[in-house]
Amino acid sequence: MVVGLFLRRSLAAPPGIWAHARTLARKVGRAAAGSAVSKDVSSTETAVTPTGDTYHSEGSHVLHAESPSAAILSQPFLVISRQLEMLNVLAGIEQGHQYTIQAPDGTLCGYLVERTSMLSIVSRQVLRTHRGFQADVLDPAGTPLLTFNRPPYLINSNINVHDDVTDKNIGEVHQRFHLVRRNYDLFARGGIQFGAVNGGILAMEFSVEDESGLELARVDRNFVGLARELFTDTGRYVVRFDPYAGTDIQPPPGRRRILTYDERATVLAMAVSIDFDYFSRHSGGPGLFTFAALASMD
Repeated sequence: MVVGLFLRRSLAAPPGIWAHARTLARKVGRAAAGSAVSKDVSSTETAVTPTGDTYHSEGSHVLHAESPSAAILSQPFLVISRQLEMLNVLAGIEQGHQYTIQAPDGTLCGYLVERTSMLSIVSRQVLRTHRGFQADVLDPAGTPLLTFNRPPYLINSNINVHDDVTDKNIGEVHQRFHLVRRNYDLFARGGIQFGAVNGGILAMEFSVEDESGLELARVDRNFVGLARELFTDTGRYVVRFDPYAGTDIQPPPGRRRILTYDERATVLAMAVSIDFDYFSRHSGGPGLFTFAALASMD
């Protein structure tokens, strides 16, 4: 019944997206495996909410509290700000995206920077937001922590998360096709889906829900001012690993689950895909210099 309710909420979800048989098979497999867990992957993640309550999330994962990226991912929410790209604004030349990552109190946690090469420079001008790219999550000192890999695409985008320390893949985010809705599927290590986004038309809020409809996380795109919205792509995103963090909304009793560090890294990667897929409107535009040149011809 729970699975059916969730599928009815997801209008564009393909049949079997939350197959109950797969869930039962995974449970049987875990029971047969017993307590055999590899040394670098633990089976239980513990997290403490701002109210002091402790929650546990079971499942294999790569990242943990001692991982270098935990300093970023342990925050209840992050503020991701895309930096101004002057060549894009003035001349319409697509540049690599760069973001700052801030903690709730405004402290700089790190950076997210798209890698640049001769091939990437050419692909930016030809494929624009459909280009493939690699972006690094860096700490404030510039040390690489995570890598987001997104191949070029025609219709639906995919992005995967790689841990630079352990050299292991962590998760993936797949854009799910719909003519008007803004949908994504989120997968943990091993291809196990843990969340889905079913955004409405022109959505600015992207809620990640599990198969029962429980909200796990949220990405909000904030308004940054009329002039910046009209002429630039300098968006600001609030990535809430706890959907109730920083809000006055109280979670329903007994209906809460804290994301693992792997899942948090995957949600962070989804925020980057959202920026590319829906809020890079000026990529490929002529730039202000072109308008000025046309105006001077009159």
